[in-house]
Amino acid sequence: MELQHRLREAGLYDGPMNGRYNEDVEWGVGQYQQARELWSDGWGVYGPETREWLESETTGR
Repeated sequence: MELQHRLREAGLYDGPMNGRYNEDVEWGVGQYQQARELWSDGWGVYGPETREWLESETTGR
């Protein structure tokens, strides 16, 4: 759910907070990566680089 909260804070997710990594979450992650040109994790994959960036820019609450 923390990822969903962070994506919501970034304006990239408006779905339910249920802890599921569904296509809406994947889309939000991919859009975040695209905006910041983060390619090492793969589009829509919440890997180490994406996580580091998203955590530095959001609170997760």
